[in-house]
Amino acid sequence: MDKVKNTKLLTYDIKVRKVVSNKVRWYSFTDTESVGCIIYNLLACIRKGSVLLYSRNKNYTSGVSKKGMTPYRIIKAVDFLEKEGYIINHKGKASMVVENRRMSWVEPTDRFLSEWQVSEIYMQAELDYLDQCEVIELRDTNKNTIPYRNSEHISRMAEVVRSLNKMNEVCVVKDGNDKLLSNIYCRIFNESFDYGGRFYRADVLAIKNKDDNARLDITMDGSSVCEVDYSNLHFRIAAALEDLDSEDIPLDVYSGILDDETNKVDRGIVKLAVNMMFNCYNDEKAQGAIQKEINLLPKEEKSKYTLGNAKSVMALIYRAYPTFSHLFCEESSFGRILQNADSHLASDILEVMLENGIPCLPVHDSFVVKMEHMDLLCDTMGDCFRKRFETNGVVPVGVKWKINGLVNEEKICV
Repeated sequence: MDKVKNTKLLTYDIKVRKVVSNKVRWYSFTDTESVGCIIYNLLACIRKGSVLLYSRNKNYTSGVSKKGMTPYRIIKAVDFLEKEGYIINHKGKASMVVENRRMSWVEPTDRFLSEWQVSEIYMQAELDYLDQCEVIELRDTNKNTIPYRNSEHISRMAEVVRSLNKMNEVCVVKDGNDKLLSNIYCRIFNESFDYGGRFYRADVLAIKNKDDNARLDITMDGSSVCEVDYSNLHFRIAAALEDLDSEDIPLDVYSGILDDETNKVDRGIVKLAVNMMFNCYNDEKAQGAIQKEINLLPKEEKSKYTLGNAKSVMALIYRAYPTFSHLFCEESSFGRILQNADSHLASDILEVMLENGIPCLPVHDSFVVKMEHMDLLCDTMGDCFRKRFETNGVVPVGVKWKINGLVNEEKICV
């Protein structure tokens, strides 16, 4: 789903301060609670110029609000505020296909800004927002939020995310176009807390990175950044979970099975294929997904591609890694377990960064920090992997950074 940069997602349970609730009582709208909720959420967006995302799905009520706030009430309040000239409302798009959904969002007008010109309110609203925004979410098979029973373990996970959000919001993060980014994360689990759990919603995730490594153009408090990612992470997690010796796995499991290890197009397809085989429920689905990627290769890349159709690619992977064959295209999708494992690993790393007072932007299995913190991050990633998966081997990671617009890349073992 396309995502507008510099955003906050409306939180229904934000504590609305009296300076706001007293004022909205004079508005010509009966449901002052919902109007106050929207206004206070918007005030939390002002200082960094964020826009406010919200849902227009009127039928959805499960697990939304402890206060009984519903999307229906919010929609009515949004319509009122738009009519009165306080906000500009950008309506999204509903779809049965998750990828085609578009979020609705609002931004303040000059009238709104002139009525709320007290910077102290903005800062207090930001703090209240960070205290109440959703940081742990459980979804059903249709990607709808569902309620869950809290526990000490879940509370601990939530505290890490909240602390991360507060640390990152203090830091001034800008993209390569000098636009502010708001990196407020939420860990999203799928169907149960045994599946999923990755960190989503931060603006850094909306940066398209494939062709020009645009994430490396980010600045944090004016400082340049580096990005460190695990090499072949899911393969290495799978090996650890299966008690296999990590020393038997090549440093690059994708290039290692190719006749020409320098062929980046072939390697890219093999990497995609491995991920799809871990995530798809059967061979047929994996084959269809892989073939689609092969068909979508640009003309220039197609001329360099040598591996044949999807069936041939899958056969190559099965031959190269027979030890993992029972984990590929598995009925319950082993990929969900791998994503859950890598999300807990990410949380381990972020805890260390937080203890050291270092802002950090996780992007699934990679992490963006200021250049000065690169060594600590690399060492932490190695230590956390060994500790979580009870292994003693070296851990390969890739480090990238930019100097004068040119990408520098290094592969190291930590």
